[in-house]
Amino acid sequence: MSMTNQPALETAPMDATASPPHPWVILVVDDEGDVLKTMKDLVEQSIPNTRVLAVASGRKGLEILERERVDLIMSDFKMPGMDGVEFLVQARRIRPSVPRIMFTAFANRELSQRAVSEAFVSEFLAKNLTPVQMVNKVEALLRYVPESPLAE
Repeated sequence: MSMTNQPALETAPMDATASPPHPWVILVVDDEGDVLKTMKDLVEQSIPNTRVLAVASGRKGLEILERERVDLIMSDFKMPGMDGVEFLVQARRIRPSVPRIMFTAFANRELSQRAVSEAFVSEFLAKNLTPVQMVNKVEALLRYVPESPLAE
Protein backbone atom coordinates (compact mmCIF):
# COMPACT_ATOMS: atom_id res chain seq x y z
CA MET A 1 0.00 0.00 0.00
CA SER A 2 1.39 3.37 -0.90
CA MET A 3 0.57 4.79 2.52
CA THR A 4 3.51 3.08 4.19
CA ASN A 5 6.65 5.13 4.76
CA GLN A 6 4.86 8.36 3.87
CA PRO A 7 5.96 11.70 5.35
CA ALA A 8 3.89 13.26 8.09
CA LEU A 9 0.45 14.48 7.13
CA GLU A 10 0.40 17.95 5.66
CA THR A 11 -3.12 18.78 6.81
CA ALA A 12 -4.21 19.74 10.26
CA PRO A 13 -6.11 17.05 12.14
CA MET A 14 -9.77 17.55 12.93
CA ASP A 15 -10.50 19.96 15.75
CA ALA A 16 -10.45 17.99 18.99
CA THR A 17 -13.40 20.05 20.25
CA ALA A 18 -15.45 18.49 17.44
CA SER A 19 -15.06 14.99 18.87
CA PRO A 20 -18.20 12.98 19.61
CA PRO A 21 -19.17 12.16 23.21
CA HIS A 22 -17.74 8.66 22.63
CA PRO A 23 -14.77 7.64 20.51
CA TRP A 24 -15.54 6.96 16.89
CA VAL A 25 -14.96 3.27 16.23
CA ILE A 26 -13.73 2.25 12.80
CA LEU A 27 -13.45 -1.38 11.79
CA VAL A 28 -10.70 -2.08 9.23
CA VAL A 29 -10.51 -5.52 7.59
CA ASP A 30 -7.48 -6.53 5.50
CA ASP A 31 -5.44 -9.72 5.38
CA GLU A 32 -2.17 -7.76 5.10
CA GLY A 33 -0.76 -6.91 8.53
CA ASP A 34 1.27 -3.94 7.30
CA VAL A 35 -1.83 -2.37 5.75
CA LEU A 36 -3.79 -2.86 8.98
CA LYS A 37 -1.04 -1.22 11.04
CA THR A 38 -0.70 1.67 8.59
CA MET A 39 -4.44 2.32 8.49
CA LYS A 40 -4.77 2.08 12.27
CA ASP A 41 -1.86 4.43 12.92
CA LEU A 42 -2.91 6.88 10.20
CA VAL A 43 -6.52 7.21 11.32
CA GLU A 44 -5.90 7.22 15.07
CA GLN A 45 -3.14 9.84 14.75
CA SER A 46 -5.07 12.04 12.31
CA ILE A 47 -8.60 12.04 13.74
CA PRO A 48 -8.93 12.78 17.46
CA ASN A 49 -11.04 10.53 19.64
CA THR A 50 -10.98 7.64 17.14
CA ARG A 51 -10.39 3.97 17.85
CA VAL A 52 -9.55 1.56 15.02
CA LEU A 53 -10.33 -2.14 15.33
CA ALA A 54 -8.04 -3.88 12.85
CA VAL A 55 -8.70 -7.51 11.90
CA ALA A 56 -7.29 -9.82 9.24
CA SER A 57 -10.44 -11.56 7.98
CA GLY A 58 -14.06 -10.97 7.14
CA ARG A 59 -15.09 -13.64 9.65
CA LYS A 60 -13.34 -11.76 12.48
CA GLY A 61 -14.89 -8.52 11.26
CA LEU A 62 -18.38 -10.02 11.44
CA GLU A 63 -17.70 -11.23 14.98
CA ILE A 64 -16.80 -7.68 16.02
CA LEU A 65 -19.92 -6.26 14.35
CA GLU A 66 -22.07 -8.70 16.32
CA ARG A 67 -20.78 -7.44 19.67
CA GLU A 68 -19.47 -3.86 19.30
CA ARG A 69 -20.73 -0.47 18.20
CA VAL A 70 -18.95 0.57 15.01
CA ASP A 71 -19.30 3.92 13.23
CA LEU A 72 -17.52 3.09 9.96
CA ILE A 73 -16.45 -0.12 8.21
CA MET A 74 -13.48 -0.31 5.84
CA SER A 75 -12.53 -3.46 3.96
CA ASP A 76 -10.01 -4.61 1.41
CA PHE A 77 -11.42 -6.58 -1.51
CA LYS A 78 -8.95 -9.39 -2.10
CA MET A 79 -8.79 -11.61 0.98
CA PRO A 80 -8.72 -15.38 1.40
CA GLY A 81 -11.92 -17.13 2.42
CA MET A 82 -14.35 -14.23 2.16
CA ASP A 83 -13.68 -11.35 -0.22
CA GLY A 84 -14.45 -7.76 0.70
CA VAL A 85 -17.75 -7.57 -1.18
CA GLU A 86 -19.03 -10.71 0.57
CA PHE A 87 -17.90 -9.33 3.93
CA LEU A 88 -19.52 -5.93 3.35
CA VAL A 89 -22.81 -7.55 2.21
CA GLN A 90 -22.94 -9.48 5.49
CA ALA A 91 -21.78 -6.43 7.47
CA ARG A 92 -24.68 -4.45 5.99
CA ARG A 93 -27.13 -7.09 7.24
CA ILE A 94 -25.74 -6.74 10.77
CA ARG A 95 -25.26 -2.94 10.78
CA PRO A 96 -27.33 -1.53 7.89
CA SER A 97 -26.88 2.15 8.76
CA VAL A 98 -23.09 2.06 9.17
CA PRO A 99 -21.20 3.57 6.19
CA ARG A 100 -18.93 1.17 4.33
CA ILE A 101 -15.70 1.77 2.38
CA MET A 102 -14.06 -0.74 0.09
CA PHE A 103 -10.41 -0.17 -0.75
CA THR A 104 -8.37 -2.28 -3.12
CA ALA A 105 -5.23 -2.49 -5.21
CA PHE A 106 -7.37 -4.17 -7.89
CA ALA A 107 -9.76 -1.31 -8.65
CA ASN A 108 -11.76 -1.63 -11.85
CA ARG A 109 -15.19 -0.57 -13.07
CA GLU A 110 -16.76 -4.03 -12.71
CA LEU A 111 -15.62 -4.44 -9.10
CA SER A 112 -16.70 -0.90 -8.26
CA GLN A 113 -20.18 -1.56 -9.66
CA ARG A 114 -20.41 -4.84 -7.78
CA ALA A 115 -19.37 -3.19 -4.49
CA VAL A 116 -21.96 -0.46 -4.92
CA SER A 117 -24.84 -2.66 -6.10
CA GLU A 118 -24.30 -5.62 -3.76
CA ALA A 119 -22.74 -4.11 -0.63
CA PHE A 120 -24.03 -0.54 -1.01
CA VAL A 121 -20.58 0.88 -0.25
CA SER A 122 -20.37 4.60 0.43
CA GLU A 123 -16.89 4.85 -1.11
CA PHE A 124 -14.82 2.64 -3.41
CA LEU A 125 -11.15 3.59 -3.11
CA ALA A 126 -7.90 2.53 -4.73
CA LYS A 127 -5.14 1.68 -2.26
CA ASN A 128 -2.83 4.17 -3.93
CA LEU A 129 -4.56 7.14 -2.29
CA THR A 130 -2.27 9.43 -0.35
CA PRO A 131 -2.62 9.39 3.44
CA VAL A 132 -4.23 12.84 3.31
CA GLN A 133 -6.80 11.67 0.75
CA MET A 134 -7.64 8.59 2.83
CA VAL A 135 -8.10 10.64 6.02
CA ASN A 136 -10.26 13.14 4.16
CA LYS A 137 -12.53 10.33 2.88
CA VAL A 138 -12.86 8.86 6.39
CA GLU A 139 -13.61 12.27 7.91
CA ALA A 140 -16.24 12.96 5.25
CA LEU A 141 -18.08 9.73 6.07
CA LEU A 142 -17.88 10.34 9.82
CA ARG A 143 -19.92 13.52 9.20
CA TYR A 144 -22.91 11.23 8.53
CA VAL A 145 -22.61 9.25 11.75
CA PRO A 146 -25.61 9.92 14.06
CA GLU A 147 -24.72 12.33 16.88
CA SER A 148 -21.62 13.46 14.99
CA PRO A 149 -20.58 17.00 15.88
CA LEU A 150 -19.32 17.22 12.29
CA ALA A 151 -22.80 16.73 10.84
CA GLU A 152 -24.09 19.77 9.09
